[in-house]
Amino acid sequence: FGSNSHKFTVENCKFINQGEAAGAIAVYVDFPNVTINKCEFENWETAFYTAGEGYAIDQMNITNNTYNNVKAIVNGYWEQVPASSGCLTISGNTIDSGTWGTSSIVLWDWAQYQAWLNDSTGSVTSAIKAVVNNNTVTSGDLEYHKIHCDWFTQSDITLPDDAKIVNHYLVE
Repeated sequence: FGSNSHKFTVENCKFINQGEAAGAIAVYVDFPNVTINKCEFENWETAFYTAGEGYAIDQMNITNNTYNNVKAIVNGYWEQVPASSGCLTISGNTIDSGTWGTSSIVLWDWAQYQAWLNDSTGSVTSAIKAVVNNNTVTSGDLEYHKIHCDWFTQSDITLPDDAKIVNHYLVE
């Protein structure tokens, strides 16, 4: 972990919130390379949040974690187009929505919003590449919130065939 490496890795950690879950974020990291593997998250509104202003996804792996009473497993956006090898992978996780009833994975294609904002919608490139698969929901539901995705161009997001998708745009 460090500002020079722009990498953040946690493995085999427990993030247990013993306070109020509403508004609580377990991990907030603004790096293009993130690995969260074999960790446990309990009683959070958001387990992992990232605001990718000024960078692209390089390698982000959210894998083999356990989420109990977590509303948002991942909530993140990116502004720049990733390299062809850049990808966010969310896989092998076990999710129990707990009192929230529904957990979510929230992915923002910030480049498409910026294109609309700057009135340059004719040459838009997606800023997201994500693969979400092989996650298990043991209690509750899981929704995929795609924000500004597939607006002016196709976002590169691979979701399970039975995914419950909710599309959002800040301006419609």
